[in-house]
Amino acid sequence: MKKKPVNTVFVSALFLMMGVCFSCNGRVYAYVSFAPGVASEMYKPEYWILQYSDPNDVLKTDKDIEQLNLRILNSSETLVNNVWDEQKYGELQRNRIRYGICVKRTDIKSEPVAETVWDNPADPYFDRYQLTAAGVNTPVLIDNETEDGMFYHVITYDYEGWTLTENVAVCADRQEWMRAQEMEHILMVCAPRIYLEISRELLTMGTGLRLLTQQEAGECMAQANTWGCYVVEVPIRRTDGSYGVRYDTISITERVNVGYLPFTTKNLIEQMFLFLGERYGWGGMYESVDCSGLVQEVMACFGIKMPRDAREQIRIPASRITFTEDMTEDERKGTLDLMPPGTLLYFPGHIMIYLGQVQGEYYVISSVSSMKMPQSSESEDALKVRRVVINTLSMERKSSVTWLNALQYAVCL
Repeated sequence: MKKKPVNTVFVSALFLMMGVCFSCNGRVYAYVSFAPGVASEMYKPEYWILQYSDPNDVLKTDKDIEQLNLRILNSSETLVNNVWDEQKYGELQRNRIRYGICVKRTDIKSEPVAETVWDNPADPYFDRYQLTAAGVNTPVLIDNETEDGMFYHVITYDYEGWTLTENVAVCADRQEWMRAQEMEHILMVCAPRIYLEISRELLTMGTGLRLLTQQEAGECMAQANTWGCYVVEVPIRRTDGSYGVRYDTISITERVNVGYLPFTTKNLIEQMFLFLGERYGWGGMYESVDCSGLVQEVMACFGIKMPRDAREQIRIPASRITFTEDMTEDERKGTLDLMPPGTLLYFPGHIMIYLGQVQGEYYVISSVSSMKMPQSSESEDALKVRRVVINTLSMERKSSVTWLNALQYAVCL
């Protein structure tokens, strides 16, 4: 993808013509702070999209994404679970494995506990048992259950752990489980969160539900009640714990899409920016995302089945570049200059999305736990950011090493 020279005067003027105020002295941004080196207009996706000549070009076709998903499933490095492989889980099936569908967004933990157990009670952001969260309609394998029946041990595509039984419906057999995942027409949630209109059930970005046609909707619900909205099939847990379905509605004004979004630079940046300012959510806590959760939920909108953890995401079988320890800053910057927006950047413990370079500074967006100010002393404490933000690679880690110099890998999808 070709980059056009950055013209911040042109971009700002364009936004002002659109009636949007980006001055930090303006009515809105006088009350909002940003990371060092980040201008308020950078929080609009258009600022970045206008810097590229072909932001609407399709980067990967549906066929390309299907092949990428197969490579991820078959990779020994990404540590995902191919829960759909009947042969792989045949032994578990003989040991009475059960097949489940999540009916609520549910926490998955390393131990069968419902309460939050803080690593540090003075810093309530990290539940020591929290692994991840599974969204509505997520298929799971159930291979164990607590004696009191309160928790299932589940295997998902991206993790294994314990979750509340009340949040999972059990299918009669594998055939019913597979049918539950067959969706000729799919409605994708493309907002960080929305709520079903009737049940008010929470749906998070990347959730896909079976979409009913007009005829099907008319047969399932009073037709007049469905004007101006989508009708979707939603999984339920019956009183005996078994799998069933009901129907619910989502207004056409919600940020949803019929089918997966086309994988373009414009769509990718717009999806990322929907999370800006959102609270940091370790392992999916607070109905939000951590750094790898952000990447996974955004990529799901395009049909890409990313692993859950950052160290596995950077190992997916795609074009990967290594930043060696002996590279100078100029060499690192030169490497970044060759990368398109949307490239995944990684150092141990954190993954981020590259936005581009402006006047010698390199910008990324990510869900950040903590960082240090540029050129801070080693004795200075790290800032508890705990939010999805844009920042420059001049920011530092707790070790006082800049993000630029800490980079280890880049993956271009």
